[in-house]
Amino acid sequence: MTPKKYLILFLCSFFVLSALVVGTNIVIDPYSVIGTPRFNGLNQYKVDINSRVRLSKSYQPLRSDFNTLIVGNSRVEMGIDPENKCLSLNGKKTYNLGIPGAGVGYQAASALNLVYQKPIKTILISVDFTDFLVMSKKSVPETYSGIPKLSNISLEADGSQNRDYQWSYVKDHYQAIYSLDAFLSSLKTVLLQSPHGPSRNESGFNPAMDFVEMTSAEGVGRLFKQKENELESKYMKGWGLYYSGGKLSYDFSYLEEFITRATEKGVKVVVFTNPLHENFWGIMDRAGLMEQNEIFLNEVKAILSRSGNGLVDFWDFSGDSPFIHENVIEARKKGVGLKWFWEPAHYKKELGDIMVETMLSEACGTKQVFGKQIISSSI
Repeated sequence: MTPKKYLILFLCSFFVLSALVVGTNIVIDPYSVIGTPRFNGLNQYKVDINSRVRLSKSYQPLRSDFNTLIVGNSRVEMGIDPENKCLSLNGKKTYNLGIPGAGVGYQAASALNLVYQKPIKTILISVDFTDFLVMSKKSVPETYSGIPKLSNISLEADGSQNRDYQWSYVKDHYQAIYSLDAFLSSLKTVLLQSPHGPSRNESGFNPAMDFVEMTSAEGVGRLFKQKENELESKYMKGWGLYYSGGKLSYDFSYLEEFITRATEKGVKVVVFTNPLHENFWGIMDRAGLMEQNEIFLNEVKAILSRSGNGLVDFWDFSGDSPFIHENVIEARKKGVGLKWFWEPAHYKKELGDIMVETMLSEACGTKQVFGKQIISSSI
């Protein structure tokens, strides 16, 4: 074969393969970045999205139509359903911006980016005690420089343009469209289409069907044990709400800046703590962190009182209730999951529905079942 023919054959093969990769990724959209329509049996369930949720939720909400936003980490992503009947009242359209593993600063930056671009009227944001903890031996950062800047959002916390966004946009879409990783994810998405696998719907909600499968295959006892081992390993190492110099964790500053900026835009903010199984609190007690939790609640209350502009409700669902005492041993014997919890740190949608119906009881016509309202807005 002559060099010319070889070059032509190589270039033709390259362009054909490139077109195959790009075309497949666009049609399947495995990370829900582009917004390709979903079809049953093809790409309805994004089964390989778990490791790309931050990528997905940088772009998915920008094409969605909503005026109510749910903010938090994985607990709200799989616990607070945007389709809850109380969230659907009075013209509310809701998107779940819950991002697994996201800290307070990341959550705040991501939410404010949407506040500036969408007609958001209401935000429900969870505050987790553990998200405000820092290693007690860590020295205090020199200065507070505001909510962190994220390269993958177009507007910074103060509403100014993010100069790094365009390049990040190009890189992210390259990753979602042109990369071989995305192509492999596309193939996996097609081959493993099933309502029982991991996915995120177009409202950002995680239906947690992979937890259903794990519970069925491994049993709730094993899931609890795995999570408890993880929590024990992490929180027995000297965590607290203060840096070594005695200054309060900057996560409180992130929260205060977020509340101030959101309410200045006229957004009603409903802040709430998440319920956690008694096994979780047992670990916190053994780690000596229960007193820190009381400090946490008081600090959050003080922040919301001074920065909420009369537009903030604060609900505490982290206290004792009948829901958190389900017997794991009995469930293990029966070979079924618990009614309210997947494992000690993540509650089910069924409990999340009760929380929403409690927080929105006045507008929804429902009753308060559990939880404590600490602050009530003036509207």
